[in-house]
Amino acid sequence: MKFQCGRCGKKHFVDNVHTVEKTLTIPCDRCGNSFCIDENLSFSSASGNSKRICENCTQLVHEKVERCPSCNLVLNKRQEAKRIDNKEYEKVVVQDGKVVQKKGGKGGKKGIVAALILIILILSGGAFWFLSTRQDTLKGTVLEPIAEKMPNLSGREETQVVIMLNGTTYYADKVEKDGETLRITAKNGAVVEVAEKEVLDITTAVIE
Repeated sequence: MKFQCGRCGKKHFVDNVHTVEKTLTIPCDRCGNSFCIDENLSFSSASGNSKRICENCTQLVHEKVERCPSCNLVLNKRQEAKRIDNKEYEKVVVQDGKVVQKKGGKGGKKGIVAALILIILILSGGAFWFLSTRQDTLKGTVLEPIAEKMPNLSGREETQVVIMLNGTTYYADKVEKDGETLRITAKNGAVVEVAEKEVLDITTAVIE
């Protein structure tokens, strides 16, 4: 039997295979309404305005109406063999005349999938941010090749600083050695060649 709470609109499903030959009371865990199903599958609710769904044509039928106004099906146990899609209903599992558990339907599964996707996106975003802002600290580690392919989002930029004996300083993107000559490629693209013996020191600086 499928039915809809008349108070909050939540849909429920009770498999008649597990229904015993006695009155069954089922609570609505969303609004506190309750539903009563007897051994003849007569249905009623505390709110008095809940609806059953016709197993033949899917029409919602007021609980006080015994025949479906659309297809004239008598809503009794004998006619319950015909079933429709149960995905949008919450299944109520009955054992020994008592509700033992409820299995979430389509909505519950969607919520779980959405939560998993959200967790994956958060973890992916965190990994991307870490690799993009910690490139300098990851040098020499197994993560260095991955970090090098990431955009630099830290606002920090490393550059080579060439300090000459005469006090001149070059900020270089690249320093290449050619015999006793150093070829310095500056930040602006200019190329300067200097004698290696005229170089005082080559170091690395971080530009914020």
